[in-house]
Amino acid sequence: MTLPLRSLLVAGLLIAKGFSQFSLAMDEVSVTVAVSDEYGKPVSNATVSMAFYQPKSWNVWDGLKSKNISGTTGTNGMFTATEKTVDRIGFAVDRQEYYRSEDVCRLQIDRRGKTSPLVFTTNVVIRRKGNPIPMYAKNFAGMKQLPVAGAPIGYDLLAGAWTAPYGNGNVADIVFGLERNYTSSSDYAATLSIAVTRDQDGFAPIADRDTVAQSLFRFPRQAPENGYSETNIVLTVSDHSGQGERRSCSTPSQNLFFRVRTEVDENGRIKKALYGKLIGPIECGLHDTKTGKLRLTYYVNPDPNNRNLEFDPEKNLFKNLEWFEQVKEP
Repeated sequence: MTLPLRSLLVAGLLIAKGFSQFSLAMDEVSVTVAVSDEYGKPVSNATVSMAFYQPKSWNVWDGLKSKNISGTTGTNGMFTATEKTVDRIGFAVDRQEYYRSEDVCRLQIDRRGKTSPLVFTTNVVIRRKGNPIPMYAKNFAGMKQLPVAGAPIGYDLLAGAWTAPYGNGNVADIVFGLERNYTSSSDYAATLSIAVTRDQDGFAPIADRDTVAQSLFRFPRQAPENGYSETNIVLTVSDHSGQGERRSCSTPSQNLFFRVRTEVDENGRIKKALYGKLIGPIECGLHDTKTGKLRLTYYVNPDPNNRNLEFDPEKNLFKNLEWFEQVKEP
């Protein structure tokens, strides 16, 4: 059984004070996972894996271990497990021809160290695999460094490279610009802009209501045909006197669809364009660099006018990417 990664990552993050309250007394919790598809229909024969977190020993500093239970949903789409736990239960749901979903349920602990609720149901949506396709997909998780600050820098999305004079990209699909004022690690300010370069190109924010946060495939299958009104995303970061970094972004979401390389006919109607998605959080690190380091992920469908954005991670059109540049999520 493979346990949910997010659950494992949070297992050791308990605060010692709170941990000490329930380290000697755990409550038995019964949780039902109700699995449905995107249309609300129960999904049977799905494998549910749950991790109930328990102290490794009487010593609160030893951390937690997971007691793992798995089973299969019935015709009603439900599976129930009962076990002792502290303040959380991690779970993952898998089924053939569906994308995995995973999450963590956090429970309430009162002043006596008692858990609530002791019996509850959590709903999980899993999404069926539709038409995953080859795409250009690249991850800036390694904090890709901007070649210069204070000047526009073109980036070719299909080449995965800066345009001249900073790289061998041919088409400036988007332009990055960074203005920075850096005095020290506790006194700085910067503005990063990400802009399209052609009329009718643009970004369209992806609303939270259109995402399935638990699913490995979180975002809509298709880019919208219209609505690309955002032409310049502006991110600001600052810290003064070591009071903590502040961030703001000009768009309501840092997950966005985009349309680039748009061509129109004599009547101004779109006849050709490429569609993709830019997935945040968008970050710009300023430390240990004279420019800035970017963090974001993007996908591009290279087939003109094809708005399908369900990516097959096994068929990335970029070859020989570094491990930190590879995109594993559809």
